[in-house]
Amino acid sequence: MTKVIFTEEATDNLISQARFIYELTLDVEKADKYLLTMKAYIVQTLNYFPKLGRSAEEYGENIRKLVHKNYTILYLLDKDTIHVITIYKENLPNI
Repeated sequence: MTKVIFTEEATDNLISQARFIYELTLDVEKADKYLLTMKAYIVQTLNYFPKLGRSAEEYGENIRKLVHKNYTILYLLDKDTIHVITIYKENLPNI
């Protein structure tokens, strides 16, 4: 299995998305469930299928792009580590 590490930016992205869900619903459980479910999906998927995402060389060497429920997950595939770089809503620009 490959180790999956979230960068500070990717962690901030997840927290921001959970905060947005909370602001819409005012439901802490829904926000927490989103956060835990999304993180678990990323870790499990990339652990077992590190090359599942398509190549995204436009972002850099060994960068891959995985899309899940309208979210784009950019990650760097290293020898024995996967670095989740950023996570953003598919319809938002990646700046």
